[in-house]
Amino acid sequence: MPNLNEFFNDKTKKTEVSSYKLEELGGIRPCAKCKEDVNGALWDPIEYVMTWKCKNGHENSFKVN
Repeated sequence: MPNLNEFFNDKTKKTEVSSYKLEELGGIRPCAKCKEDVNGALWDPIEYVMTWKCKNGHENSFKVN
């Protein structure tokens, strides 16, 4: 019979990512608030979010579900 306490009291170490690098992506992306185009973007591989900022200071992001 298996020990049921091991399922209720999980003592395994959960690995936590303390720091990671955002990946730089090439290509042109439009600003959602003005007509400026932005060269490149940053990709967050943990949160699945791509962000870019136009020269007017508007921040844009796209999240993959």
